[in-house]
Amino acid sequence: MEINFINQRSNYRMQEQTKKVLSSLYTCILFIGVCLFSASATLAQNQRKISGTVLDETGTPISGANVQIQGTTTGTTSDVAGKYSLNISANAKSLQVSFVGYLSQVKNITANQTVVDFRLEADVKSLNEVVVVGYGTQKKVTLTGSVSDVKGSEMLKSPQPNVSNSLAGRFSGFVANNRSGEPGYDGSSFSIRGLATTGNNDVLIVVDGIPGQIGGLDRLDPNDIESISILKDASAAVYGSRAANGVILVTTKRGATGKPTISYNFNQGFSSPTRLPKLADAPTYATILNEIDYYNNPAGGMNQQYSAADIAKFGNGSDPINFPNTNWQKEVLRSVAPQSQHSLTINGGNENTKYYLSAGILNQESLIKNGVTSYNQYNFRSNVDANVTDNLKVSLSLSGRQEDRRYPTSSAGNIFRSIYRAYPTVVATYPNGLPSTGIENNNPVVLGTSAGGINNNPKTVFNGILRASYNLPFVKGVSIDGFYSADKSYDFSKTFNTPYPLFSFNKSTGAYNQVITGGSAGAATLSEQQINTSLLIQNIKLNYVLNKGKNNLNAFVAYEQSSNKAETFGASRLNYPTTSTPELSQGGAAATDKNNYGSSYNFTRKSYISRIA
Repeated sequence: MEINFINQRSNYRMQEQTKKVLSSLYTCILFIGVCLFSASATLAQNQRKISGTVLDETGTPISGANVQIQGTTTGTTSDVAGKYSLNISANAKSLQVSFVGYLSQVKNITANQTVVDFRLEADVKSLNEVVVVGYGTQKKVTLTGSVSDVKGSEMLKSPQPNVSNSLAGRFSGFVANNRSGEPGYDGSSFSIRGLATTGNNDVLIVVDGIPGQIGGLDRLDPNDIESISILKDASAAVYGSRAANGVILVTTKRGATGKPTISYNFNQGFSSPTRLPKLADAPTYATILNEIDYYNNPAGGMNQQYSAADIAKFGNGSDPINFPNTNWQKEVLRSVAPQSQHSLTINGGNENTKYYLSAGILNQESLIKNGVTSYNQYNFRSNVDANVTDNLKVSLSLSGRQEDRRYPTSSAGNIFRSIYRAYPTVVATYPNGLPSTGIENNNPVVLGTSAGGINNNPKTVFNGILRASYNLPFVKGVSIDGFYSADKSYDFSKTFNTPYPLFSFNKSTGAYNQVITGGSAGAATLSEQQINTSLLIQNIKLNYVLNKGKNNLNAFVAYEQSSNKAETFGASRLNYPTTSTPELSQGGAAATDKNNYGSSYNFTRKSYISRIA
């Protein structure tokens, strides 16, 4: 009876406390509601509605014009009739209206004004700007397709070692997806207005008029870029089926008339992970394992893996060998990785000859502590334009780069996989500095270092373009131009896998037992691969241009042919007696220790192209 009485009294006290809490909570909610209502009433008293119409210079309504309170982000857009309506604060002084192709306009508003109309004027300068399109240029005012462009100077405002990562957010309908931050292989994949094909969804990259130029967009020096245009839908049709997923046109800088201008740019940056998952520490992990054992054991709570004393040792660090608390992310990764870029340019010329010369150096390091991963790039560009006669112009563009990549023999994917598979209850490195066996003889602390060998992956790229154009003096508006381009790349890879020791600790004897991993059967292995690629393109084009008053005619017919070749050779060798001789001739002599392979392809194309605008 006494126990029941105490329980009843406890329940009565709990009910009284609950009533007090609910009463306090109700009072707080009521107070907040009154405050919000007062604030809303005050805000409503301080606001008023203003409306109007947005027209162009001819009096035609403009749909989609942006109307906003000047100096704020508060605004709206005009409807199909050009009308807008906007709630503004009492202290608003002016409204600003903007629309693509028109000059922005600002109007002051008085305290009692409720109607403000706008009549915008066309931005003639903007409409007369020339944008790069397929096989030529056009004024914006004459464009009939969808073309977006951005200046190279805008790209430099967000410097990236890989140009492809600077395009995101700069074009409508353009999506860039980056799945890797590994130095040397950190480019983004693109899609323009979604995916248009069921097979290859690559966007066609055109650099200085060369479709599919070897070397592509990723590793261009951003200081060399004049502009980037994106062709969508019908605008890209001039490139045929290759442009089904859109086209990215890159134009590099050319020389300008004037005294030589020397410019040097240096950028020091740091890359860091956008987000890393937070993992459980050793005490939490051990507790979770005990809970799993508890619910998986039909007897209930028996045979749990860790005792309370064990979990306490994981937390206090009293026994770092047998009861470690390992943060594998902290053990393997550093918070930032440095990257730097140098660029030197020389620009100048006279009326007959203009030149643009540049040289650059790029360096990227990885986030892995004591890792061997690095990327170094050395690039140059030479664009020279010459007027041979009044009607004949010639240009020569030469560019190239050396890409030096170095990696451990374990891939970045395997290193990160090992980080998140390793248990926090497993030691990473013993107090004496020896690396543990980790999980299944994979210790991510060691995987990113040179202990298991090095993969050297240098690549050389060369691009050359010779152009000529001739204005026919006897037919006004008619000209002939053409180009010959030669691209080469040499991609070499050499991977030397070497065995290395890991260590396990014997609790009973206190000894560190060596476990050999890496290589093959305890011996070093070597594999080499060489891929040589070439692209030759010839193009000749007949142009006709007519500008008479408001009438503009731009037409051409062209013939183009290309040849794309690649040859691959590879070889490997097993059972190296020593790691001091990483050469194919020094491996095992048995027939089973040797292997080689090779392949090649030759793809040619002939195109007949025309356009009338």
